[in-house]
Amino acid sequence: MVLFELSTANALAQSCDDDTIYEVSDDGSIVTMLSGAVFQVTDPVDRVDTALWMTSDDVLICDNKIINKDEDGETASVRRLR
Repeated sequence: MVLFELSTANALAQSCDDDTIYEVSDDGSIVTMLSGAVFQVTDPVDRVDTALWMTSDDVLICDNKIINKDEDGETASVRRLR
């Protein structure tokens, strides 16, 4: 229980931004946000999931990860391009 609480506290300490998906490339390799931010999905395995993400899905962007709140918290490792 204590370990869970510590890991939760660390996750909450991360800098995360709310955003919404504007567009996802057909192969799931590029995700563009309504804010104008553009991310490259760095893990090919994650691209299987991101290719199925929908425009208007609400996400959290935390460091080099996108967490899709509308897809049961699916995550993708990313690198910000813009």
